[in-house]
Amino acid sequence: MGALECPGGRGFCLILTDTSSTRSGRWCAAVAVAVAVLSAALRADTVYMLDGSSYKGKVRIDGDQVIVEVPNGSITLDRDRIARIESGQDPFAELTERQARLSPRDAQGFYELGLWAKAHDLTRNAKELFAKAVEIDPGHMPANLALGRLFIDSGWCDVPAVIGHLNAWLDADMNEAALRGGRQTLDGLLTPDQRVAVLRITAQAARRLGMFSQARADYQGLADASAESDPGRQRSSAIAQVLGDNPSGLYLVQLDRFAEMEARNGEESGAIRRSGFCSLARDNVLEIALRERAKAIIAAGQEIMDQAKNAEITDDARATTLYRQADQQFGKADAIDADIARSYRVEAARGMVRIHQARAESNAQRFDGLNQRLKLDLKTGDKRDYIRNLKVMLKVLDDIQAELEAVLNLAVQYKAEFKLVIGWTQDDLATTKAMRRTLQGELQSVGG
Repeated sequence: MGALECPGGRGFCLILTDTSSTRSGRWCAAVAVAVAVLSAALRADTVYMLDGSSYKGKVRIDGDQVIVEVPNGSITLDRDRIARIESGQDPFAELTERQARLSPRDAQGFYELGLWAKAHDLTRNAKELFAKAVEIDPGHMPANLALGRLFIDSGWCDVPAVIGHLNAWLDADMNEAALRGGRQTLDGLLTPDQRVAVLRITAQAARRLGMFSQARADYQGLADASAESDPGRQRSSAIAQVLGDNPSGLYLVQLDRFAEMEARNGEESGAIRRSGFCSLARDNVLEIALRERAKAIIAAGQEIMDQAKNAEITDDARATTLYRQADQQFGKADAIDADIARSYRVEAARGMVRIHQARAESNAQRFDGLNQRLKLDLKTGDKRDYIRNLKVMLKVLDDIQAELEAVLNLAVQYKAEFKLVIGWTQDDLATTKAMRRTLQGELQSVGG
């Protein structure tokens, strides 16, 4: 039997083949037959476009359009964009015919038809056929493997369940051989999202085992694989940097850092702490290293925010840009050490709120001046000026509304700190919208 041996007889045991088994031999022979069948593949009609792209499916022509029917719907193309059409047989129709001939309890037949569907790019249908084979025969090894499932302990598991097993297994019985075995077992079976989940587990395990080079690579891989907007990306990158800056895995910790960390987490420890080099394999040491890195980022953000405050009066556009840059720095710090920079982010938000409020107030004063001119236009009877001023006033109200909405967008992120600002702004926004409706109605009534 070919297998991935599990340390201590536990963990992941992926059965590959068992040539001594009559059933397994039947599977192997059937797979060979299926491969031979695939060489006689049937093709669908192929539509070649002028831009070099192509589409496969059953083609029908409807006037100036060509409709390509595919298993999950249809694609409509303009004839003048098509270079040529090559006729062929439709694999989906062939699949339907083959499936109709199968016995409803023929697990091996459904598996072989799944192989045929996969070879003809009918991926969704292939998965359904593999699943049908497993439904008929839960122990059907090739169909389970085709679905990306693994045999763990005494049953077949989907990859998400495998990841859960891996997490619990590493926590309960962690060793280097187990970690490497789990990684090798899952290699090639994971979707991108699942690969991220596994990297998150194995990176932590490698660090705790003192495999610092491997852990650094895993954390960097985790950062690279994570979405740009994912806060975890910044933290993973920071851990990789800490491990890269300290390749021995030792980090210099001051005594008060342990007390600070324990106080922050609400812990009481009677342990005697000493300043000196500590291993990054320990979670609390890593958290201290990350916290110090986050504080350095906050300091850089504070410098930018000081520049923003100085620019508020003379150049509000530059001040807004600087406040945003400072907030980005504080956001990075928060991603590394949750909420460590919240108070600074609130301060940056207050600065931007002040700027938007000042702009709204300036536009409100401009609106009042235009309103006085509008009254003069009514007295003089100058309809053209009256209409022109109405349009300008509507534009000013639009500008006021935009500034008030900007205030709300900032304030709602910190509802507790901006509770009064949110209430006032909502009232001002409602008044602004009502005034706009009134002016718009007046403009329409005078033919503007």
